[in-house]
Amino acid sequence: MKTRFQMVKEHHSKTFDTAVTEGKADSLSTPLCTLIKKTRHFFTSSACSGRIALIQSASKTTKQEDSFFGKWHSPVSFEEVWERVNTPVEREELWFVQQPFIFHIGTDTLENARTLLAVMKEAGIKRGGIMLCEEGKYLIEVTGTHNLNLPIKKNNQLLVSKEYLSLVTEEANRKMRENEKRLKKFEKLCKEKLG
Repeated sequence: MKTRFQMVKEHHSKTFDTAVTEGKADSLSTPLCTLIKKTRHFFTSSACSGRIALIQSASKTTKQEDSFFGKWHSPVSFEEVWERVNTPVEREELWFVQQPFIFHIGTDTLENARTLLAVMKEAGIKRGGIMLCEEGKYLIEVTGTHNLNLPIKKNNQLLVSKEYLSLVTEEANRKMRENEKRLKKFEKLCKEKLG
C-alpha cells in the first residue's frame, strides 16, 4: 500500500510530466525538476527558473488579478521590451519586473528537509525555509534574491525615458545571468547530495 507521501509525489510527478509535454515548463527549471523527480524522497510541487516580465495591473487589484503583458525566462533584448512597452495596456499600470527562481520542494522526513536546506545554503541561496511541516510531508521553499520591480506606465503614459528603460533591461539581464549561475550550482549540489 502506498504511503501518503508516495501518492503526493506521484501526483506532482504526473503534473510536471504534463507541463513538460504541453510546453508549459520553462527550460531552465526542467533539469532540476527532472532530477528531483527521480529521487526517492523528494518532489517539486511548483517551479520557475526566474523571469523578466511586464505586468499590467489596476492600482487597487490583488496579485491574482494582475496579468502578464510580456514574459521571458532568459535575458531579453531591449528591442523586444520596447516594442511591448509601446503597445497599449488594458489596465491602469504597467510594471517591469525581474523575478528570481523559486522552487517548492517536498520531502517525507524532517531529516531530508534539513539536508535540502543545507544544500541550499551551500549553493549560496540565502532565502528559503520549511513552509509546511506535517508528519510524512515537509514542503521547502527555495528562492533566489536577484530581483527588480518598478512601475513604467500609468494610464498608458510612459513614466520613464527610453534610455532609463534600456539601463533597467540591461540590469535585469545581468541579474538573470546571476540567477542562472546560482540555480545551476544548486542543481549540481542536488545531484551530488540528494540521490
